[in-house]
Amino acid sequence: MKDEIWMRNWNEGHPHFSRDLHRGILWLLTPFRRLGAWIALPSAPGADSVFARVAAHCGIPARRKAR
Repeated sequence: MKDEIWMRNWNEGHPHFSRDLHRGILWLLTPFRRLGAWIALPSAPGADSVFARVAAHCGIPARRKAR
């Protein structure tokens, strides 16, 4: 009997649980998507990337370009 009650409750609440889970995963992924879009901003040819600017700010010398 307890198993039947548990299964009925599961079947009634499963759509709500699935919606909440999906919404929570999207909420967690949104900042990562925004960060990826920010890092991958297109830059003009020859312009420093985000990482090169941060490295220069930290005092790391620029690498020589490959031949």
